[in-house]
Amino acid sequence: MKKAIILFCGALLLVGVSCQKQQASFATDEVKMTGPKQLVVNEDSAFTGELWDEDHRRCIEMKDGKKMKVILLHANGEKAVEFRYAHDNHEEEVLFYNENGREITQKEFAQQYRPLILQYGLN
Repeated sequence: MKKAIILFCGALLLVGVSCQKQQASFATDEVKMTGPKQLVVNEDSAFTGELWDEDHRRCIEMKDGKKMKVILLHANGEKAVEFRYAHDNHEEEVLFYNENGREITQKEFAQQYRPLILQYGLN
């Protein structure tokens, strides 16, 4: 019985470690496309995790090498724009947020954050 408990706990630990999000950075990691929609980081298999730019202002969330979301941040670290890509019967969508993290319309975002739109090239 004791061995079974130890094996069970070990299995849970392995599952927990393998399910943790990985983080990578364009500045420090080698990132390349291996197929039309497959991303590989540091020659590993299809990447699952977050890929950040060097300023930590842009994040690409990946799952099995596929782009799931792109998140752009305000200067204060709050989410500014979130692009959710179409997968498994989910439609593509874009969400906009103010500096306090409240969701706003695209029109409000365009009026309030014109410099951010130019910075990220969202025109």
